[in-house]
Amino acid sequence: MSERIMLSRLIVLIQIIVIPVYFFAFVWIYMPDVSIPALSDGASRFLVDGLAPIFFSLPWLYGTFIYRYKFADAYSKMGEAVGQLPLTFRIFYTFNLFLVLIYFVFPIFSPLLAIISVILVSSLVSRLVSKDEEQPNKSVRYLILILLLPLIVLITIGFYNELPEIWEVLGDSWFDNLDTFFGAGLILADSIAIGSLLYLLYEGASQVDPTIKIPEIRISFIVAIIFTIASYLYWYTDINVDPLHIVGLTLASFIFLVRWKKGLKKETTKTTMSIIGLLTMPLFIGAEFLRRYSDVARTSVIAFASIMYFIIFLIAWKKAQNIP
Repeated sequence: MSERIMLSRLIVLIQIIVIPVYFFAFVWIYMPDVSIPALSDGASRFLVDGLAPIFFSLPWLYGTFIYRYKFADAYSKMGEAVGQLPLTFRIFYTFNLFLVLIYFVFPIFSPLLAIISVILVSSLVSRLVSKDEEQPNKSVRYLILILLLPLIVLITIGFYNELPEIWEVLGDSWFDNLDTFFGAGLILADSIAIGSLLYLLYEGASQVDPTIKIPEIRISFIVAIIFTIASYLYWYTDINVDPLHIVGLTLASFIFLVRWKKGLKKETTKTTMSIIGLLTMPLFIGAEFLRRYSDVARTSVIAFASIMYFIIFLIAWKKAQNIP
């Protein structure tokens, strides 16, 4: 088993652990005032605090379990597809996608998906307990539906009844922390732009002399040092770091143009991935200069970077296989 496949399966395992932890944190932080219609306060708190995180996790855990091998294969293929991008680029896009998922995707769609998933889970369990997989145990299926479906429906109704308030709290939290989120992504983008110049130089040199290896670990270490110093200056001093943004924007734009013009890699899919990735970097840095005028601009760039990375995942998912 290759190292890439082992890493991909480890990511799937981490995914299974992180999902319920996230939903317990989300419910306790953002749903303290959600109540269930026609139930007492005690019963409402039990359903919301105790069962809602489990039910909200259910669709994502069910999908991860059923398609665990496909997820691992998709992550592996995704790693191959974005392999042309330096490690720091991949960290940058993963960071942005993570923010969008935990703030917008998971909270909004999980309650509704939970209703669908309990139907699927009941069917799965009925087949597992049946001696004949072709003839599922209908009694078990109906029992699960009778016990769980009403609870999930009540929690979902309570959630969507309070959705405007939950959305307001989420929005306030997002915009309150946007400086931190965008600042971290921005400093990372600046640092990556500088590191990518080194990467580009080594990549060009390696095509002239195949014995020259790209020192990706060293470049990543340099990026980490730049990121640490720039972060300190950005958050803990009054020093104006706009010159760093200008340097980052200039380098990111230059690297994009060079790669687009020269085409250092010939594989169509990988080249497309890199063009998408490299184009996003100057957009991300450039949005910083709009921060005095619009938080929406910065939010849009984070969303754009996430969507681009998610598209790459969908391409990998389509090609992935659900086999051990």
